[in-house]
Amino acid sequence: MKSTSWLPSALILLAAVVSTTDARAIQSQQANRWAGWPAPALQFAPPPTRISGSPDWAEQEVIADDGQAADLYGFDVLVRGDLAFVSAAAPIYRPGKVYVFAKVADAWMQTQVITATQDPSAPPNWSDFFGWSLALSGDRLLVGAPFAFDPMMGPIGAAYVFTNVAGTWTQTSALTATIPTATDYFGWAVTLAGNTAVIGANSHNRGANGTEGAAYVFLDENDAWTQTQLLEGSDSTPGDGHQFGNAIAFDGTTLLIGAPGADYSSTGVYFPGAAYRFGNVGGTWTETARLVPDDSANGDQFGFSLAASADTALIGAPAATIGANSHQGAIYAFDLAGGAGQQVQKLVASDGVALNQFGQSVALAGDTAVVGQWRFDDDPNHPAPEPAPGEAYLFERSAGVWSQAHVFAASDGTPGDSFGWSVDADGTSVLVGAQGNVGANTFQGTAYFYSPQIDDVIFADAFEGTAR
Repeated sequence: MKSTSWLPSALILLAAVVSTTDARAIQSQQANRWAGWPAPALQFAPPPTRISGSPDWAEQEVIADDGQAADLYGFDVLVRGDLAFVSAAAPIYRPGKVYVFAKVADAWMQTQVITATQDPSAPPNWSDFFGWSLALSGDRLLVGAPFAFDPMMGPIGAAYVFTNVAGTWTQTSALTATIPTATDYFGWAVTLAGNTAVIGANSHNRGANGTEGAAYVFLDENDAWTQTQLLEGSDSTPGDGHQFGNAIAFDGTTLLIGAPGADYSSTGVYFPGAAYRFGNVGGTWTETARLVPDDSANGDQFGFSLAASADTALIGAPAATIGANSHQGAIYAFDLAGGAGQQVQKLVASDGVALNQFGQSVALAGDTAVVGQWRFDDDPNHPAPEPAPGEAYLFERSAGVWSQAHVFAASDGTPGDSFGWSVDADGTSVLVGAQGNVGANTFQGTAYFYSPQIDDVIFADAFEGTAR
């Protein structure tokens, strides 16, 4: 698990629960008993929303109508066409949720709220972290819950498959490791393409220097999911601190798995980070390349975020030093044609400063990319930096070169919102998550949809021209 200094302050409270010898007893004493959430029929009931934006981009902010403090609504986001998902992982006191949205008449409307069916032995209000990660393929949604509870072993983690049946998302499977281990964080990252799912467990194989990490491959045959492989990096060893499986990108053919290493090490031993490419040879996934940047440096956390499409990969290193700016962050673009993968460009924010963590999140849609950043210092021995609202950057590719085209910022943003913690993009839509306060509710979180308002905006090959 990444050190809690990397995560929004609400997650710091989680450390006490995770490190307690009797987490079960602690959870059972939580107030606000969980009563479940029925999957409603498809209905276009809008959540609280606000429309604003820049001259070039319309902004629609969405807020959970049942939101509470520490929900972390917007922890992960996903948009595909006229369908979108916003998770509220809620890592304290209650199970997480995923909110489903449909685009109707140019406005995004909440249509359903989904949760996982927990093991009945889970303590009351157990925080399963449902919604920590999201993936979609066709009419199936895969949701990671890295603290899903097992009666024999405790929090082993799970990934839940939901299928869209007549407009309603219904849980159809729950995937767990064949040999589960408590606090492996199975479900930290998830991907889904066709009948293949790949699930990261970045805390697998703990040791003195951290966690090695792993990724599990599952294959669906006639609606029966079976684990077929456990993947590790070619240079991985138990307890090496690599955190393999922290991020995964998969398009059905190309599989990339990030191993960024820890964001902070009390021992001073850091792994620079790497991304591992796997190919399917005769039904078996085999590592074919280990990707590292040309200027790799210890502690960069290269591989923390990933996006891949066709022969292009974008790999985040949010702790990279740019000039004299520690932890300003960068995104590295790789050309995957030919198998090995070659770095072709390094992307940085035009207005970047130290501790911005640019590359915290990344999304790729054709010749368009969106990169999120939020301002934070991962070293607990340093004074906290001046908080900032966060931003998301739009990049466009022309003639093989990526250029910054726009900066998204919430119109009502305030310092500490973590806007840009999660991003996604598709068609003419950008979706950005933020875990800021809503009224008196600390870290309730919000999400922001953006769409172009002019016809000469280029986005995912859907338009021509540029936006500035």
